[in-house]
Amino acid sequence: FFSGFFILLEDQFGVGDTITVGAVTGTVERLTLRITVLRDANGTAYFIPNSNISNVANRTFGWAKVNLDVLFSAALAEDRVRGLLDEAAKRVTDDAALARVRMEPVEVEGPLDLAAGAVTWRLSGKAHAEHIATLKRSLIIALRSELAERKLGYEGVMVVERGGEARVEPAAPAAAFTATPRS
Repeated sequence: FFSGFFILLEDQFGVGDTITVGAVTGTVERLTLRITVLRDANGTAYFIPNSNISNVANRTFGWAKVNLDVLFSAALAEDRVRGLLDEAAKRVTDDAALARVRMEPVEVEGPLDLAAGAVTWRLSGKAHAEHIATLKRSLIIALRSELAERKLGYEGVMVVERGGEARVEPAAPAAAFTATPRS
C-alpha cells in the first residue's frame, strides 16, 4: 500500500501512460494502492504488485524524442542527402497543423554512422507525449515525399518493427529508413 501511495503522491505514472517495469512495457490500464495493471502491445495484461516495482521508465511523461534514422547509400553525395533531409525537416517544422504536436523545430543529425556501404542520418523532433505517433508519421510522410520528388527509392537494409520485435530484411543498397521513437 505504501508503494502505491507514493506512486500516486509523486505522480510517477498514471492511467494511460506507457511505462516499462522490469521486462514489461505497456499502457497503464488501472492503478490502485496495491497493483498496477499494464497491457502490452500484444494485448497481454500484466498485474504487477506495486511493492515489486523498484524502477519505472515512463515513456509518456510530458514529452518524448522521436528519431527517424535513415540509411543512405555511401555513394550518394553528402550535400544531396543533407539537402533532402533539410527539406523533409522544414516540411514538418513549417506545417501549421503540426504546431500543437511538436515542441521544437525538427533537426537533421549526421552523418552518425558508416557501415556496410550505408551512411546513417537522423531526423529528430521533440513531441508532446500524446503526439509521438503523429510526429513519427509526419516525419515518414515528409521523407517519402522528398525521396519521390528526387527520384530516390528506399531499398536496402531496412529494419521493420512488428509487434515489438525488430528484424533485418536485406535487399539492394540505395536509401532505407527506420523509425524508432526514443524517449
